[in-house]
Amino acid sequence: MTVAGIFILCFSMICPCWFPKKKDISEVNLAMEHSANSASSLEASTASEKLPGSPVRVPASPFRVPPSPSRFSQSPRTTAIGSVHLNMSQVIKATQNFSPSLLIDEGGFGTVYRGLLQDGQVVAIKRAKKENLVSLQAEFSSEVELLSKIEHRNLVRLLGYVDKGNERIIITEFVPNGTLREHLDGQRGKILDFYQRLEISIDVAHALAYLHLYAGDSVNIHFIISQFAFHYIYAFLFLKGCLECIPIVRNRHEYSVAKKQIIHRDVKSSNILLTENLRAKVADFGFARAGPTDVEKTHISTKVKGTAGYLDPEYLRTYQLTPKSDVFSFGILLIEILTGRRPVEMKRASDERITIRWAFKTFNAGKAAEMLDPSMKEVVHTGILLKMFSLAFQCAAPTRGDRPNMKEVAEQLWAIRMNYLKSVKRGE
Repeated sequence: MTVAGIFILCFSMICPCWFPKKKDISEVNLAMEHSANSASSLEASTASEKLPGSPVRVPASPFRVPPSPSRFSQSPRTTAIGSVHLNMSQVIKATQNFSPSLLIDEGGFGTVYRGLLQDGQVVAIKRAKKENLVSLQAEFSSEVELLSKIEHRNLVRLLGYVDKGNERIIITEFVPNGTLREHLDGQRGKILDFYQRLEISIDVAHALAYLHLYAGDSVNIHFIISQFAFHYIYAFLFLKGCLECIPIVRNRHEYSVAKKQIIHRDVKSSNILLTENLRAKVADFGFARAGPTDVEKTHISTKVKGTAGYLDPEYLRTYQLTPKSDVFSFGILLIEILTGRRPVEMKRASDERITIRWAFKTFNAGKAAEMLDPSMKEVVHTGILLKMFSLAFQCAAPTRGDRPNMKEVAEQLWAIRMNYLKSVKRGE
């Protein structure tokens, strides 16, 4: 009885259904995930955490349609930031002397290896190219400095680094399931279905909103209610059919006040890593920059860095970097997730080489369904597609003043997700 009483009391304090309705759901401010939540909880191991499949395979029962793991389930628990202390000989041992068989990826900064520590922990070890050490020093320092200040379940976590002699090495958590681009290309076996792509989009939106609004030196205010109790509250909300309450409950459970923002500056599909349960984690902070420290400033002036096809045209023209530059990149990414096409595909017909232009033209011609990645081989409600593509075009607007911020993007994606689940339940 005592446990039941506590549950009812907690629920009555936070569930908006127990209060007069003051705002429409579109006006609700969704809280972004923060470090204390992911660091203090455990990964649920049940099969129900895995993403449901296509609309044909998603059952109607609320028991079988889990809440978004990006918001409620936890990332695998790893050691605290900076707790992996390795010298160079230990790094060599962990990577078997940088064996090619352990190579994960290779990019402009250097090579990434899979490493096995003495305690059995698997990590990713990124080694800078020695021939470009001087030019890469700023990128290395930036990545270490910024990663050390952030912790979020949808961001790859820094565990340690080596900065000695001619070696620059960054050690992060290992994310085992490759990049989003590899999955879109079908290199990882099963093709991502629409619901999985929607969830990945939400994960990335949460990560960027956290960087823009809640990262850096932030203050956290938490209700002293265990995560265990909240899982029961969420289950009750789904049974009740109160899907719109969940973001509000989460908002009341956790609140953060940001003092500093971080701009990623290189949001793209190859920098989105996926876990075994297809949760997305944003990686590679080499180009990231801290936002303006003066509250009166709207941007920072800096050299243009990023990846062709994802670059904000206004940033490219003015050298003025703002969080809205990440929003533009996210818009391009969202179109890529929906269509499966890279931002630039030179082998296509001349009017289809720039994907955003092709997508906008096709969308205006009323052919949104034809833009969906044909490899998915599933039918998605037209209204859902229109909302997704409309949001992508808003984010990729030519001028930053016309773009929403990432918090607003996350709110819209959550509304789309709820509408999608309702359409599946109705069998549409």
